[in-house]
Amino acid sequence: MIKKDQNQMFEEMYHLQNCELAMGEYYNELARKFPEERFFWEEAVADEINHARIAGKLIALVSSNINRFGLGKYRVELLKTFLDGIYNNVQAIKANKIDRLEILRIAMDYETSFVESRPYDIVISLDIEFQNFKDTYAQELSEHTQRLKSYIKQKIELISTKPIIRNTIE
Repeated sequence: MIKKDQNQMFEEMYHLQNCELAMGEYYNELARKFPEERFFWEEAVADEINHARIAGKLIALVSSNINRFGLGKYRVELLKTFLDGIYNNVQAIKANKIDRLEILRIAMDYETSFVESRPYDIVISLDIEFQNFKDTYAQELSEHTQRLKSYIKQKIELISTKPIIRNTIE
């Protein structure tokens, strides 16, 4: 692999790590915004921090034998766009520009995105150590994603089925 591709691969992995940390910030904002659900969202924050650590382990794994790895599915521009979107949404939440239903839909979109559900696809390799790493990472992500998707879906259904109470003067 040429040096330019190696540099690109590391830049992409660092951006991926930043995406995981940004997701933690998104969920931290939800913990602040919805204090009655604080414990759930704080657990999601802890998961995202752990995912950033796992991305760090991936960086170390690739560094240890870079010639066994190739560029994966995600380019820097995609990751930058994803990251910018997260930060824009955090700012919109802070400014009360989006309602609870939209906040939850955005969280669901993030959790179903490939960047969040298959971050290990950032590189490719037939290396057995990477394959084992990927299997372990996939299991952790699956548990996290299923827990969040189930909770978010439940909250969306509750909000969507609530009757609208109108304050009218007759």
